Amino acid sequence: MKVSRQAPQFAPVSKTKVYEHIISQIKELIYTGKLKRGDRLPAERTLTEQLRVSRASVREAFSALEMIGLIESKPRDGTYIAANSQGMVEPLSLAFMLQENFEPAFLEFRRILEVEAARLAATRITQERLTDLTQLVEQMALADEANSIEADRRFHYRLSVASNNPILVTVLDAISDVIDLSIRTHRENLFADEQLKERLVEQHRQILVAVSQRDPDNTAVAVERHFQFVEERIQTLGWTQRE
Repeated sequence: MKVSRQAPQFAPVSKTKVYEHIISQIKELIYTGKLKRGDRLPAERTLTEQLRVSRASVREAFSALEMIGLIESKPRDGTYIAANSQGMVEPLSLAFMLQENFEPAFLEFRRILEVEAARLAATRITQERLTDLTQLVEQMALADEANSIEADRRFHYRLSVASNNPILVTVLDAISDVIDLSIRTHRENLFADEQLKERLVEQHRQILVAVSQRDPDNTAVAVERHFQFVEERIQTLGWTQRE
C-alpha cells in the first residue's frame, strides 16, 4: 500500500534574483526529504501563486535545475525530481577538468576517496565481488593494453562499490568520466614499459590479497602505496601539459 505524503509547502519570495531563491527552496525540500526522486513538482501556475513571483522566474529556476539534471520535464505531463543523478555527471566532470593544476589535484583527490573506500570494502565485500576483483586482476595481467586499461578502471570502481556506501558511489559515478580519462592517460603515457606494467599488476594483487583477508588497514596501505607509485612515476616524467 502506497503511503501518501503531505504536499510540500513553498514560502513566498520577496528578494532579488528570484529564481535563485526558488532553486534554494527546492533544494531544501529535497534535503529535508519532503521532495524525493520521481516526485512531481507543482505546475508553474501553482508555484507562481504560492511563491508570489512571476511565471518567468519559475521557468528560469526550472531551466537551471533541468540543466544540471536535478529535475526533468515530461511533455504534457509535468516536471519531476530526476529519478537518477546521471544528468549531473557531465557538469561536475567538466568543472573538475577546468580547474587549475588539475591532474595532480585530481589524483590526490582520488587517493583520499579511494583509500577510505577500500578500507570500508575490506570489511564489507561479498565473495561474489571478491571473485570479480580477482578476475579483473588476471585480466590486467594477460590482456592486451586496451583491455588491461579497462580492467584497471573496473577494478578501482568495483573496489569502491564494495564499500556499500551509496553516497561515496554516487560521487564516483559523478566523476567517472574524469577517472576514466585519468586512468587511460596515465596508463598509456607512463606504463607502456612491460616491467612497469608488471609492477602495476602486482600492486593490484597486493590490494586484492589485503581485501580478501578482510584487513582494512593493510588494504588502505596497499591502495596508498599504489597511488604513491603512480604519482612518483608521473612526477618523474612530468605532468601532462594542458593548454
